[in-house]
Amino acid sequence: MFVRFATSFLTLLAVGCGSKQSIVESGSATFWSAKTRALIVGVLEFQSPDFLSFPTDTRQDTVFRDELVRQGIPSENVTTVLDGEATLPNLKQTLATVIDQIQGDESLLLYFTGHGSAEVGNVFLSTYDGDRNDMQGTMWDPVEITQKLVENFRGRRLMMLGDFCNSGIFSEVAANVEKKRPDIEAWAFTSAHRWAYSTGAWTFTETVTEALRGPSYADANADETVSMQEVASLVDRTMHIKEKQMASSYLSQRRSAVDSFQSVTYDSESVLPNTADESLELKQIHQVGSSVNVDWDGVNEPATVRDINGEYRLIEYHNPVQDWMEWIHVSRLR
Repeated sequence: MFVRFATSFLTLLAVGCGSKQSIVESGSATFWSAKTRALIVGVLEFQSPDFLSFPTDTRQDTVFRDELVRQGIPSENVTTVLDGEATLPNLKQTLATVIDQIQGDESLLLYFTGHGSAEVGNVFLSTYDGDRNDMQGTMWDPVEITQKLVENFRGRRLMMLGDFCNSGIFSEVAANVEKKRPDIEAWAFTSAHRWAYSTGAWTFTETVTEALRGPSYADANADETVSMQEVASLVDRTMHIKEKQMASSYLSQRRSAVDSFQSVTYDSESVLPNTADESLELKQIHQVGSSVNVDWDGVNEPATVRDINGEYRLIEYHNPVQDWMEWIHVSRLR
């Protein structure tokens, strides 16, 4: 959502819901149970006018939080940090506190929504007291989050969910944690690629929340279980069709990792169309190396195509102030 800040996370949340037979097992452990602790961070308001604030009356981050509790995670295991509470010192301390509470066969779910800003090869997560002129000093750094998890996390499973611009950085965090810590299983689901803006809508968060409820349309192979891969595919397709943006995910590479996200709990047909595109004819043009113009709110920005992925192009802009890259849908090419 938003410039917001996001793959597979639905993942962590494990799936065990009230009276429903929807417990996800990994050995004797479950995801949606007292063995999972969740940190939900939603930053929709900002101290600095340099950051666009978002309406709070339609927020879906708290709806997602409430669904986690409904699925079986005790409310006392869910820590929520919203808006003015989300200062950089408080976010760092809160993450450290939550991590310290986890040990053994337990799981951590980390969800973030807000702004994500790319700078000098890294992505920084917006804080209430963030300063665009000092991102490294005032915004939440995924590099530091990775280091904290690698050095201090003593649980078994990590799930990261990101709904913000450049949220694919969470996929990189999950992959790096799993690479450096052979004892951890990690997943990530995000609204956008590492090099892509994210919509201002709540599409990603709403999709993940609905997946937690176990709709039959998410069960692509009709085996009565929504797998992690099926969640990733659902997020990819939904973000592509509704928002024309490339989502991201990381699925644990551990052979012993749990694969089930949720059991199917009710029958429902997807409202998504079978196809997404009014611009498929553009797929065979604008190849690597092509000079193009990219629509930016009615203004054409000169750029060069550097890579291709289906209906998406990795664009390198030629801004006189700073060169940068972004994955965009072909419909924005001129």
